[in-house]
Amino acid sequence: MTEAVQQASRVSPPFRLNFSLFGRFYILVYYAALFRPVLLILQILVFIGLPLWVNRYAVMHGDLGRSLIFMLVVLLIVYVVVPPLFLIVAWLNIRRQAMARGERRVGIAPDRVTGEGDLFQVAVDWKGVQKIDKVWDMIIFYTRPNAGILVPLSAFAPGEGDAFFSEAQSYFTAAHGPAAKSTLDPKA
Repeated sequence: MTEAVQQASRVSPPFRLNFSLFGRFYILVYYAALFRPVLLILQILVFIGLPLWVNRYAVMHGDLGRSLIFMLVVLLIVYVVVPPLFLIVAWLNIRRQAMARGERRVGIAPDRVTGEGDLFQVAVDWKGVQKIDKVWDMIIFYTRPNAGILVPLSAFAPGEGDAFFSEAQSYFTAAHGPAAKSTLDPKA
């Protein structure tokens, strides 16, 4: 263990990232991005406005069948077909990235989150963490809306993962103030 991780107040047990964890993270980030307010407005304009504008002749004459079919096909592609493609991206990342392989540990201290693996070391100040979230069976320290440090809860003994998450949240709140929001939107 490196000195940075040794100095952490709480350190996760060694764990390995697997395809299942990466795949769920990619899909989670994809759907979270889709449902951001700005993107929701854009989606409404694209999914409803574009087909109606393209088929404005049909709209004027009351034949909306083609427009509705087009809208349904686009919605199906965006919400059902694209997410499984992220599973392929996750699989490729695990195969290609040396940092995704091997054992790793994540530590938390009052001033930062640290992580180490066989081939890397990382330390992120709490101000650099945008959000902490416990989703399904993983803890995610978001450093950007689409990137983060993952810690599987399965690495911990029963109850230890919750204690790790609670302590991390207290450090996050101390760094960001009591009004820190749990959101992917960096403006909030």
